[in-house]
Amino acid sequence: MDLDAAIDAARRRAEFMATHQQQEADRQDRERKEAAELLAEAVRRLARCGSGTYARMRRSTFGRYRGPGGHRYTEAERQRCWLLGSGQSTHPQTGQWYDSPVLLLENATAVRVWLDFQSTEPDQYISSLEPASVGRGDSFFTLGSNSKGWVEELKERLAQAIVRYERDR
Repeated sequence: MDLDAAIDAARRRAEFMATHQQQEADRQDRERKEAAELLAEAVRRLARCGSGTYARMRRSTFGRYRGPGGHRYTEAERQRCWLLGSGQSTHPQTGQWYDSPVLLLENATAVRVWLDFQSTEPDQYISSLEPASVGRGDSFFTLGSNSKGWVEELKERLAQAIVRYERDR
C-alpha cells in the first residue's frame, strides 16, 4: 500500500468517526428533549393529584434544623414532588449508602435524592446532599435487556406513577 492509499483510508476512518459522533450527539439531544417534554406533561397530569414534598437543606450557622453530624441547617429549596421509584444507592461524592428515591419535581425534572435527614411526615423527602438528574446511564433504568432505551422506560415509569397517584386520590 502506498502512502496515498493509507491517507485515503485514514480520511475515510476520520470521516466515519466524525459522522458517527455527530449522529450520537444528535440522538442524545433528541432524547433529552423528548424526556423534558414527558416530564413536563407528567407534572401537568399529576398537579391535580396528591403529592409529597422535597426539601433540600444547606448548612447554616444559625439554621433551625439539626442534621447529619449535629450541624445546623436551613431550608434552601422546597418543591412538590411525586415518587417515581425508590431504593438505595451510593452518593457519588460521599460514597456512602443512603435511601435514594427518584422523584419527579414540580419544576419538571426527575432527580435522585439521597436522604440524610430523617423525616417525620409521610411523602416528605429531605436531603442536604445535591440531587442528581436522572437520565441516560442512571441505575434507575434497567437497560441491560431492555432495547427500548431509557426514554421509553422513563415514559413507562411516569405512566405507572400517574396511575398510582390517580388511584390514591
